[in-house]
Amino acid sequence: MGPGSIHNMGIIFRLPRKFVDAISRPIEEIKQEIWIKHYCSSHRILLVGEGDFSFSACLGRALGRAVNMVATSLNSQEFLKRNYGNAMSNVDSLRSRGCIVIHNVDATKMAGNRRHNNVTYDRIVYNFPHAGFYRNEPDHLRRNRDLVSDFMANAAKMIDETGEIHISHKCNYFFRQWGLQILGEKNGLVLVEEVKFELSDYPGYNTKYGYGGDKNFDCNPSRTYKFRLKDR
Repeated sequence: MGPGSIHNMGIIFRLPRKFVDAISRPIEEIKQEIWIKHYCSSHRILLVGEGDFSFSACLGRALGRAVNMVATSLNSQEFLKRNYGNAMSNVDSLRSRGCIVIHNVDATKMAGNRRHNNVTYDRIVYNFPHAGFYRNEPDHLRRNRDLVSDFMANAAKMIDETGEIHISHKCNYFFRQWGLQILGEKNGLVLVEEVKFELSDYPGYNTKYGYGGDKNFDCNPSRTYKFRLKDR
């Protein structure tokens, strides 16, 4: 596999050389920084578990460019077309700004086949991870905790030494039992900050159900949990 390859589910995705070159540029070369909340135009950003790609499209619009971004989805392009009315227009918007968009990517299995290349990220973002619904509550909790833990283990291998891993997550009832801070510590991460998540901070972002259908779920109340490598 060549520079910038991502391997998942038996499929090899190659990041174009021009992207690898662009994302590897020293941050100092970017003369004017633009921010939207926790994300800056000089950050190398990896987004995983995207639904209709409306969050990454929001970042691309706000930052004015997306050559510093890779946006990925577990779902296929065909699934997106069937289930989310705005998915492909969001994908087109991202690609027009230089973002690399990749489908069929499992966020828990990306790192193992990428460590040979030199691309690392300043921000790795997973919004509202969820492994699906299960009738047995203990099994439901275990599967979701396993999803987050496996994601953290992989992201820890892909983050820059001074970078951050962000997980936005509901913070009431059942969701408190996931224990994100404990899962982070288990995977060599330390929680450095948690802040209230406001949907209105991200114009155009739609919180889609991962199993399909074009309805939005209620993400309130939620928080964004920021992790860094413990030994950096």
